[in-house]
Order: sequence, then C-alpha cells, then structure tokens
Amino acid sequence: MRVLILCILILSVLVNFINGHAVLVSPTPFSTNPSKTQQCGGGAKQTVAQITWCPRSDKSNRATWKIVVGDGAGAVTFKLATNGGTSAADFTTTLSSKMVGGGGDPKAVGTYYMDVVVPTGTTCNGTCVLQAYTQSSGWYSCSTIKLDTSACDSTPKETSLVEFTVKTDSNVKFCDQVLNKVVLLPAGTILQEYDLKTQGVFKNNMANPLVIGTNTSECGNLYEKVLCDVSFPLAPGSDGKPVYQVTYQQCQNFIKTCDVVSHVELYPCGVYDSENEGSKLIVVPTLLLISILSLVLMF
Repeated sequence: MRVLILCILILSVLVNFINGHAVLVSPTPFSTNPSKTQQCGGGAKQTVAQITWCPRSDKSNRATWKIVVGDGAGAVTFKLATNGGTSAADFTTTLSSKMVGGGGDPKAVGTYYMDVVVPTGTTCNGTCVLQAYTQSSGWYSCSTIKLDTSACDSTPKETSLVEFTVKTDSNVKFCDQVLNKVVLLPAGTILQEYDLKTQGVFKNNMANPLVIGTNTSECGNLYEKVLCDVSFPLAPGSDGKPVYQVTYQQCQNFIKTCDVVSHVELYPCGVYDSENEGSKLIVVPTLLLISILSLVLMF
C-alpha cells in the first residue's frame, strides 16, 4: 500500500508538468505549471495561506521541489516577502535550507524534500509570499503562506493522500469514468484542474509518434480509459487491494490498436489479470514511464 501511495503522488505531480521542467510542489504554488517568469513563475497570488510555517531558527519546515527535465537542476533558493508582495524588492528575507537526507543540491530528475528554516522573530503582514527558485537554471515558484509559532510543535510531513468523491459539480469531464466514484489523490487536489492536466498529457502523448504509433479515434478512446484509470486511481476496496476500471482485454486492445509494440514493456496488462495478484502494485510506476518518455521527448 505504501508503494501504491508513493507512486500515486509521483504520478499526480507528473501530470502538472506538461510544459515544465522544475517547480515547487508543496506548499502549493501560484501556478502548478513551471515557469521562468520572475519573480513567481506566473499564476495569480493566492488570497489565503496554503500552509502555516514555524518562525523559529531551531525548527524546520518542509517544502517539496520537483525536477522533471534535467535543465531544471540546480540549488534551490528560498526567500520570503514578509509584506506579502511579489516584486524582486519584496523578497528581503533569505531562508536557509537543505535537502532531507543530505546529498547536496538537486542534480537530476526527481522529487526533493527540503527542510527550510525561517529565522526566529520573522513575522508576516497578514500573509507572506514564499519564493523558491533555481539561480542556475532560472525556474521560479511562489506560494502564499503564514507564520505562527503554533506550527512549531508539528513534524514536517510530505503530502498525504485523501479520498475524493467525484461528483457532477466537480467538473471532471475528460475522465468522466470516475464520476460518482471515490478516488485517491494528494490532499488539496482541485479535481477540475487535475482533470484538465490529465487531458493535456493525453493530447501530448497522442501527438507523439514515439509514444503512440497509430493516432486514431479508436486508439484515443482506448488510451483515454487507461490513462484516466491511472491518473484517477480508485480508492482501494475493503480488502485493501487496488480497484481498476480497465480490463486485461481492454489493455491488450489498446496496445494493438495504438501500435505501441515498440514500447510494449511499458504497458503491463498483466496488472489487470485477476490471476496475477503479485504484479498489481507495479501499474502506476510502470505506466508512469509512458508519460515520462513522452514529456522528455517533447524537449
């Protein structure tokens, strides 16, 4: 189950990187699409704080930074605009940070957890704006946060998964196969936005002949079901085992119709075989490679 949760988190992050290379994942940034737009990477400033951090020099706060393509590598600098501004002159407080577990600076594609320290006595004018950027490669992100000593008693944590019931007013239109079902996604996920980003991954992959060999409407219908099944994983059943909406035969039809023989190892249809229980937990990381391959080949 822990492997499944980790893989879902990775996949959910990946869906946000249709056009990007590196971005802040947590706290939630103004825009989930990476950008070199200074000073905050585009998007609108949030009107409410996304998280409360501890303002004490002997305590750390957890941030998550994601590199999708190699040109997003480099040391991550964190700054704080205590007046809530977003111009270069507003970011007057530089925060110390280090990667969890050591290892220096982020140098390759992956997810990096950072311990960030806010100096004792730092206060916000209502809310602060946290800025994260790579000076060497120039990717920027910002998030609205607040500071309070009440957060000093908590332990930094990575993003957790929660259950979402997909209702009609959730506006999930592309992956409508999950309507009225319970899915497992990172806390704070906005279902409509996540659905649109999944649709973006679908369009990019369908247009890439190195991912989808035969781009037809029949192929698209089959691929949509497979991608949505992975992107919006249903909550496990009462026995704790994964629940799927794609059958073994549908997966096989997808491979044949879309002409993906050259990458057949990336599509483990055996995961949908009820007699192959031992392989079920590999579906997310393996299908994740499909999206990674597509995204890398786009640049």
